[in-house]
Amino acid sequence: MKIDINNIIDNSKIDDLKIKSILKDVFQELIEYQENLRQNTDKQIKEEYLSEKRDWDDVWQIKTMLEDKNNIDIGIGNGFRPIKIGNSIYFANDTMEKMAKVNKEENQFFLNCMYDELESLCQKKYHGFIITKENQKKEFTYKLVEQYRFIEAEKLLYEIANLYRIRKPRIFSPYARRAVDVCIENINSDEFLSALKYDFCLYENKLQGVLLTNFVLMWNVDIKNENEPLKGLEPSEKEPYYQYFYNEDIKENSFIYTKNICNHIYKKDNEIRIFCQDKMERNEYKKINILDTKENNNIVFENIFENKHINKCNYLRTKADVIYFLNLFNNINNDYNCSLISVGAVNNNGKNLVRYRKEHSYFKEKNELYFSNMRNKPYICIKFTGKKIFLVDYANYVLHYLESKYPEYNWVGKY
Repeated sequence: MKIDINNIIDNSKIDDLKIKSILKDVFQELIEYQENLRQNTDKQIKEEYLSEKRDWDDVWQIKTMLEDKNNIDIGIGNGFRPIKIGNSIYFANDTMEKMAKVNKEENQFFLNCMYDELESLCQKKYHGFIITKENQKKEFTYKLVEQYRFIEAEKLLYEIANLYRIRKPRIFSPYARRAVDVCIENINSDEFLSALKYDFCLYENKLQGVLLTNFVLMWNVDIKNENEPLKGLEPSEKEPYYQYFYNEDIKENSFIYTKNICNHIYKKDNEIRIFCQDKMERNEYKKINILDTKENNNIVFENIFENKHINKCNYLRTKADVIYFLNLFNNINNDYNCSLISVGAVNNNGKNLVRYRKEHSYFKEKNELYFSNMRNKPYICIKFTGKKIFLVDYANYVLHYLESKYPEYNWVGKY
């Protein structure tokens, strides 16, 4: 936290202006000394660790898939973990207390549709019914409400990837952007939960095969909350940072994340070292493992990206550079491809692909936010091909990464 020493001295009870001036000079020299020490230490840390730096991009293979809720154990055995986001059923007539009770359950719903159909499906009202304990049929209405809790869960991956300088795209997860809550009207949770049977009447509502009610979203990310104290070193005259070490069961696919602000975090094969300007007030942190997965028959979305020669693409100088970079994204699930149409002015050939709404977008990087306000950026138009139901998702996945890596261009997707 930055402290304005001059302001503190000016507002102090010291009346002697000469003493105030001396204090300002002394503290200013002290501040400059500390800042120089910190900068020199930063340089030494980077030189020491970068010389031994492993490239962790090769283990950053994040996969997501839908699994039948009756086969969760099979999914876990194949290296996946359910993403828990609470209950996606809620009741318009419930009190806050009842809503909290219902939310302890875990139900997930997804729309199996093209992205541009999502909004219209969530604007309609649908009907269903329950069979009460008295064996009476009672009808209810319900609506589908887009929910973003899976997308919020992705934020952790972005923060970890930024800390460990992962250059690979973070995650490709279309179904997280098809997740909906079911808001039930006309009946309350007590009636619904005590019913002998409930039916969303999917066929009558033309939702058969569209509203998926028996699945959970899983990913190959294992997250555990840890509270064992980290070994540490106090700051010294030569090392102005608090240093913390984690060296228990470190694997190449293991990462440590702490909410405390880190100035630096470096991972070796057998140790993770964290440098903090301030002392950790809590020893709470998360251990994240990216799990190896076994092949299965489900549709799996992976952030496949040929990053072996990514350093060659730090700058786009020619069309050949753009083509080379786009080729790194091709053949995701062997279903999708992208190719260059034009560089320069906007190309009016073909149809523009729908972009995600803000709520569904992948998280933006700082440099992308900075460059987004620049005007007169040249356009690069990309053609996307593949299976239509997830074509928009593939395009947004690619375009998001291009915008974060090369925000000095306007990227346009066409099909």
